[in-house]
Amino acid sequence: MRMEFSQIIHCTPARLWPWLDDAERSKQWLRGLEEVEAITPGPKRPGYETLLRIREGRKLSEYKRTLLEYEPERRFVMKVEGGCMRGVVLHEEYRLADLGDGSTRLDYTFSAEMKGWMRIFGPLFALFGRMQTKSFFKKLKALAEGEHAVGATT
Repeated sequence: MRMEFSQIIHCTPARLWPWLDDAERSKQWLRGLEEVEAITPGPKRPGYETLLRIREGRKLSEYKRTLLEYEPERRFVMKVEGGCMRGVVLHEEYRLADLGDGSTRLDYTFSAEMKGWMRIFGPLFALFGRMQTKSFFKKLKALAEGEHAVGATT
């Protein structure tokens, strides 16, 4: 299963990047994300691992996230496994393109490798994933543009 989504956000890549890269800011737009704990010491780089604790209903689930590619203010690619998604390997890519007018195009690609019996849930997973992505990015856009507006007036 693969999904792509693009969003124009009216702020520069430098202003948008922290909303994607900083755990505390991410909690504001990624509903359910409660904690991000570094597993790998040192700075973020390919191979850097974190433990994500995400509230799924009443249960707190743990996912392991591994950065596969990491280019600050440009793009990152990650692999996510675990939680209630056992039998599924998620790949996410965020790409930021500076549009030159103070805006950024955020391109997001999501794919899921479903193994065994999890494959039967593919169509439902795709529908739910698309709806959730739109909701998350709507919130991200509001937060990043709101900060941009405040930053522009000070």
